[in-house]
Amino acid sequence: MRFNLVDNFLLFLADWLDFNSRFSWSLFLAMPGDPRLHRHRRWIEKCMEDQKKKRKLYAIFQNLKRRELFQEKFFGDSRSYVITAKGKLSILRLKIKQLNRAKFKNKLWLMVLFDVPERLRKKRDIFRTILYEMGFEQLQKSVWVTPYNVVKELKELIKNCNLEKFAKYLFVKKIKK
Repeated sequence: MRFNLVDNFLLFLADWLDFNSRFSWSLFLAMPGDPRLHRHRRWIEKCMEDQKKKRKLYAIFQNLKRRELFQEKFFGDSRSYVITAKGKLSILRLKIKQLNRAKFKNKLWLMVLFDVPERLRKKRDIFRTILYEMGFEQLQKSVWVTPYNVVKELKELIKNCNLEKFAKYLFVKKIKK
């Protein structure tokens, strides 16, 4: 799946932050040769050679910061950026779009059960939307199933939405509708 420049930059920043825990332009310009960043290296180098694209990257980053996906932090004398919870959800959504959905080999189904209180309605609605994007089908309002092996992404979603107390998942052998 092809992504636009904003999405590519956001995915790059997600990989960078996995590697480095914070982002700063000085570290970015002297990008290390870590293999996790190699898939981004070619288009980043092209963008940094062209002044117009370089300005566009800076503008994209400022836009992401304005949308509160990143937060500015000061570490001693240096200024760096860390990802916010809202940013983690945006990145998770992008990663879900590029998922290669493979079904469980032993014909299991993944079932998610959740009971999120009304005071957390916004999180619950976001959770449902992302479950749908991951390939889940709704059996009831708070019971969703999928034949796809998306356990890792589901754990990350539950953690990022802070729903550990309210959401559980099971592996089911057969579902009768």
